[in-house]
Amino acid sequence: MIQGYKLCTSGNYTDGAKYFKKAAALGDLEAVYGLAFLYYEGKGVEKDLAEATRCFETLANQECDFREVSQLRLTKLANISSGEGIGIVETMEVFNTDYFAKQRNYPRLWKRALNGDWRAQKCIADTIYSDLYFRHLDTDGETMMRYYLNLAEHDNVGAQESLFFIYRRDQVGVGLGKKNLSEAIKWGMKAAQNGCVHVQALLANALLDAHFEGEPVEQDREKAILWLKNAAKKGYKKAMNKLAELGL
Repeated sequence: MIQGYKLCTSGNYTDGAKYFKKAAALGDLEAVYGLAFLYYEGKGVEKDLAEATRCFETLANQECDFREVSQLRLTKLANISSGEGIGIVETMEVFNTDYFAKQRNYPRLWKRALNGDWRAQKCIADTIYSDLYFRHLDTDGETMMRYYLNLAEHDNVGAQESLFFIYRRDQVGVGLGKKNLSEAIKWGMKAAQNGCVHVQALLANALLDAHFEGEPVEQDREKAILWLKNAAKKGYKKAMNKLAELGL
């Protein structure tokens, strides 16, 4: 353990990492802490935020000298917008089925998603959505919702749109996106404000009628017409038809 720190201090991170791994496997929490930072910074090992997260989680869940600092690091790792986070604190098994690994050959994409690539996270979530909704496959709805919620909270309009439809009618029936109109309205409004024409056209009617599938919403004719005109300008026929119906 001490030898591992000496090697890292002298700049020999590769051999230092080997010592840390051996000591960590024997339950040495100080070695786990050292290894966490090597994975976090990519020194002596390939940079791997998922592995760093696992190490920090081990320390954060125990009474030890490294608990508080590990909890702070996990908070940073959970923040996608920082550019350094993976968007989640909880780690997961990458493949819950053999489908992604063997049929779609997604291992590299999964790794990129786990290490904070938001495009990879969106692709993974969209693929799971498609498999649940269109192919009716029993796959990882929990991961889908985790990525969509993280991305939506960081203003990804595609994720906001997906959550709107999931919560609107429990489209995928995963038990995590059960019908929840207040959540549908919340994410739908954000997607519409970010320019999603499909949602703009759907919510325009709700703003005109002051209700959305039985859930009350504040009437706002001005915003509804603005959204309809924007959607119509981009060629969305339903918006065009609604404007014609309103005589506009």
